[in-house]
Amino acid sequence: LSASPTTVNLTPGESASGTVNVAPVNGFSGAVNLTVAVIGAPAGVTAALGTATLTGSGQTTLSVTTTAATPGGSFAVAVTGSSAGLSHTAYVQVALPDFGLTATPSSLYLNQRGDASTVIAVGSINGFNSPVALSITGVPSQVGARFSPAITTTDSTLKLAANTITPTTSGVSLGVSGTSGGTTRSVSA
Repeated sequence: LSASPTTVNLTPGESASGTVNVAPVNGFSGAVNLTVAVIGAPAGVTAALGTATLTGSGQTTLSVTTTAATPGGSFAVAVTGSSAGLSHTAYVQVALPDFGLTATPSSLYLNQRGDASTVIAVGSINGFNSPVALSITGVPSQVGARFSPAITTTDSTLKLAANTITPTTSGVSLGVSGTSGGTTRSVSA
């Protein structure tokens, strides 16, 4: 049992098709029952086979469909053929544009009436090149936080500024999130 192509590149909302082939070994001529499953079941992804049974040898169509809500990243579609106690599986990797976030430096030290900055970088995965909208959570009271720019395809500077009455703490974790389409990624700062 094999699939072609073994890797499919899509953007959310697109569809693609390929073929699944059954090749007999040592004179095999039985009926092969085919099933398909999307591993991890990401949102908006469906997979379907053109036929559920092949006898002896042959091929059928595998169709993979995504929606605008499908998140970026990579996942696998598994096609399994079963016959008389025998079972074989072929996998197709589906790659959608994705991104990751990093913060440099990853820790900031802020005094009253002081400020500090970190660079939030957007890392492209599978050819991602769309704008990412940044947001932050966990900012203490009396501390201002600003991204420059707030929407980016590459990187942004996060600046924190404390005033004279900012309460002292032993440290807090800030959550920076980036959203593009149906995909959200996060990093701590």
